[in-house]
Amino acid sequence: MKVSDEVMLHGSIDEVWQAINDPAVLVRTIPGCELLEVTGPDRYRIVVSAGVAAIRGTYSGEVSLHDQQMPTSFVLTASGAGVLGRCARTWP
Repeated sequence: MKVSDEVMLHGSIDEVWQAINDPAVLVRTIPGCELLEVTGPDRYRIVVSAGVAAIRGTYSGEVSLHDQQMPTSFVLTASGAGVLGRCARTWP
């Protein structure tokens, strides 16, 4: 599955960095995200509902942020499993 989008964020660099590191903001911006819970520093438990047409499933997994270059970038790694299988992905 590929999820992509482009959004223009309005605010200072520090305000944008805070927003993209805020679980309450992220849960509203990740398609199908039902839960994003902090489990440790830069680590989260996630539940996402995803699929195509009638082939839908709920996936539970983990997300971690690493290689942070505040305030310009970080790497996000996600993995999950559900009745339709397992997936893992890293986004630079």
